[in-house]
Amino acid sequence: MSDDQKVAPLETVRRLEDAARDLARSTHEIPRPSDVHEVLSGLKSAQGMLTQTYEQLAAWHAEVVEGVHHAGADDAEDSGSSVWVRAEYALHEAAHYSANAVDALERARSANAIAHWFDEIRVDEG
Repeated sequence: MSDDQKVAPLETVRRLEDAARDLARSTHEIPRPSDVHEVLSGLKSAQGMLTQTYEQLAAWHAEVVEGVHHAGADDAEDSGSSVWVRAEYALHEAAHYSANAVDALERARSANAIAHWFDEIRVDEG
């Protein structure tokens, strides 16, 4: 893929937000219980990719150069570290918690795999 065919991160994250919003709305009800296992697998996969994204963004922040990537910062906080270094650390933290979420999703997926789910929700006829 050439550079002019690559999708910009901002456009991609906006599509991700839309997809996440749709997913959140669609999981209020689960009309086909047998789909839950695949949904959990997809969530685990997506969360793993987000973990990678956070680490890549942290690495990018570690490499920024004043005058090349930015023109300094108005840093009202006197923490002793630059704002991009604080962003880098926070992104490493996000990656850590995201990796924990991947593990939790795997546990949920594994537990869910044991159930004998119906393809349709059965209505009590009594």
